[in-house]
Amino acid sequence: MLKRLRQIEKSQYPIIGILLIAIITRMAFLATYGPMYSLNSDDVAYVEAGIRFAHTGAVTMHDVISAQIMPGMLYLIAPFVWLLGEGELLWWGLKIFWNILGVLSIYGTYRCVKELSNGYCGAIGAALFLTIDFTWMDNLILTETPFMFCMIWIIYFTLRIARQPKYRYFWGIVATYMGALLMRPNVAPYPLFLFLYLLVKHYDIQLLWRQILIAACVVLAFIVPWTIRNYIQFDRFIPLTYGMGNPLLLGTYQGVGYPLDEELDYSHLIEKMPEESLAYYDQETQTWDLSSYMGKFYSLEYDELMAKYRMSVWWEDDPASMLHSYLLSKPKIMLLGSFCWDTPFGISAEANMPIRYLDLGLALIGSAILLFDRKRRPETLMIGTFYAFQIAVYSYSFALNRYGQTLYFMRFILVGWGIYRVYELLKERKNRLAN
Repeated sequence: MLKRLRQIEKSQYPIIGILLIAIITRMAFLATYGPMYSLNSDDVAYVEAGIRFAHTGAVTMHDVISAQIMPGMLYLIAPFVWLLGEGELLWWGLKIFWNILGVLSIYGTYRCVKELSNGYCGAIGAALFLTIDFTWMDNLILTETPFMFCMIWIIYFTLRIARQPKYRYFWGIVATYMGALLMRPNVAPYPLFLFLYLLVKHYDIQLLWRQILIAACVVLAFIVPWTIRNYIQFDRFIPLTYGMGNPLLLGTYQGVGYPLDEELDYSHLIEKMPEESLAYYDQETQTWDLSSYMGKFYSLEYDELMAKYRMSVWWEDDPASMLHSYLLSKPKIMLLGSFCWDTPFGISAEANMPIRYLDLGLALIGSAILLFDRKRRPETLMIGTFYAFQIAVYSYSFALNRYGQTLYFMRFILVGWGIYRVYELLKERKNRLAN
């Protein structure tokens, strides 16, 4: 044991310390607030849906059959139900597992940074996770923690396969991509970014096409049965989810200058709905029957009609405020929010904001420096453009600090690389002066 400890490089000491702090803070939170701590919202709904899935195999959300969510959360929760039952022990198991994923996400970010720098800079990127909002997030049974875990390790395996085209990294990409896709469909376009990155890195084109074919078969092995299931249930072609209408509608109430409900007439929108949907609509109260899965389905379709109507009116009446909202106000929520809706250990979300401003500033400066570095330019562009794409997607629909929190790791990676590049430049300058 002592011999192994002596073999640990000094550059590994910082990450070991960071991981220990992360473990201690997460376990302290769990011990203080208990396994039943929750938002009494989506987190409880996910657990209830996971229990139902474990017993019936039905994919539900809020007590009705659904394709509003991808089934990844239910796949994760069901094995714990089989092993631990449905009581407090289930919550203990889930919370511990979620915390493990959170700690492994920190380690994954360290590995991503270290891939193009050193262990010290990797530890700097990892240290940015040591804020209370990440600890709080990892103690909630939501998609955020497993989704972020999968995304971080997708990036790591992507960086590895570009340098060593081994099948273990390829299968790592496939597994983590499927894991992320089963949590949130907004990761679906990632293969396009991966493809372009590998082309720039002069990846073996024949091997690349062969791996694309294999990966496509794996993805279709899930997508085809899922799409058939959705068509049988909802009589619609739904390859991923149908839940876009509600966040799109909520997004029209963000920013400045958006139209007020009392200024609009929504009554004509019901005429655009399919005739069969009216069986689930109460004309007097103008509400949908959400106890029926088809009523829930049609209500989300109606939300999309409302959203597009509100957006069209907004654009006609005040395009300047709409542009300000979608290009500035909503992206700001994604870039500078802190997903911590409580005050664990007396620490508020506002306490995290200096770190958020710092890491964003360092990421922007680091990215600018890295773009002049031929060695790391492809990686910087891949991560930077994918991050910008995700910000744009959420800003178009519904910007929420909860969603932005899971994307910060890409900034942390750029911070680590940027600091190392500055170190290289200073070292080169010192050597030139010495000579």
